[in-house]
Amino acid sequence: MMTGTITNSIRLMAAFLLFMACHEKRHHLVDDPLVLRIGHPDFPSKVKPEKEEILQEDFFHHHKVYVLDTVLLTTSNVGDYHFHAYHTKTLKYLGSLGVRGEGPDEWTMPHTTDGQYDVTESGISLWIFDFLRGHLSKVDLSKSLQAGTPYPVITKSFQVNGRDFPFFRLFYVNDEKLIADCWIAEQNRVRIKSYNPKNGEIEKSELFPSMNNIQVLPAEIVNSLYTTSFTKHPSKNLFVQAMATFNRIDIINENLILQKSIVDGENWQDDYYDAKDIDPSTNFLADKIDGYNGTAVTQDYIFALEMKKKPSSEAEVNPGSFVRVYDWEGRPICLLQFDNNLNAIGMDEREGYLYATDYANEMVLRYNIKDMMSKWKN
Repeated sequence: MMTGTITNSIRLMAAFLLFMACHEKRHHLVDDPLVLRIGHPDFPSKVKPEKEEILQEDFFHHHKVYVLDTVLLTTSNVGDYHFHAYHTKTLKYLGSLGVRGEGPDEWTMPHTTDGQYDVTESGISLWIFDFLRGHLSKVDLSKSLQAGTPYPVITKSFQVNGRDFPFFRLFYVNDEKLIADCWIAEQNRVRIKSYNPKNGEIEKSELFPSMNNIQVLPAEIVNSLYTTSFTKHPSKNLFVQAMATFNRIDIINENLILQKSIVDGENWQDDYYDAKDIDPSTNFLADKIDGYNGTAVTQDYIFALEMKKKPSSEAEVNPGSFVRVYDWEGRPICLLQFDNNLNAIGMDEREGYLYATDYANEMVLRYNIKDMMSKWKN
């Protein structure tokens, strides 16, 4: 009897140690000082802002929305033009830019910016990119709108050979450094990389979080798994990538060094998935998406729009959306809840307005959170 008891105790102890070893391996990044695990309960406040529907008389079917100083810029997937501009205070229509087409001064793709802009005494400039023709260009937005022409006034341009440096999105740091993510079908994918237009020098980060046996997957499938939004701080060389599948937001500097990771759930961890368990012929992403649909950034805050997750039953369907607000140190500031299913967000920090699109219902929405933001700073 005593022998059996000892044997059972040894078995229980072995099982416990095995569990602890697996548990420690699965959560090894939790103790990393760069990683902050933050869930809904960790936000000091949860608020449901009152909405205002705007641009109701326009029929551009707005998709994404950006705030460029005093200009509200929206993108459209249909119609003759890619961009539509409005004044942030009056919402007066200022004009459209980017002729849709395949001509020399026309653009084939609808999304050719991620909102990077500059403000000088002469006006506002917008950075646009074209991954098909391989360039990053600076548009004098103020002069283009004043001239009333849909063909933007280009003041600076960098040619980027897509064969040497394939990219999907591109940002300007200086004349010797451009920051990008990978092209959809690029082999040996990374999270972020840089390119020197003057000498062709390329630097790359690692791909993270890691995945076991990732080499067995086609590049397009890897792209689907590692899709991220990509945004630059308005004045600093800091970049935010909020992943769609993995529940993590990563802040990275211009030298491709990770500054902070904000995580939640479980799948943000290294080697959480094994590529051998993924069947590309199925809807393999359906039960894995746990991340974000986009971000908007200001001098002080990161706004991250949660991706809609697949419900396990109809009773769990949530028709609304959540936006998480963090500061640039990754600290939770506020959790915003909305009735509409939001597709994209933009933030006007000066006026205290959060803009959003509900693409399915062809709505552009505005939320006054100025008083709320004043409390955050106090």
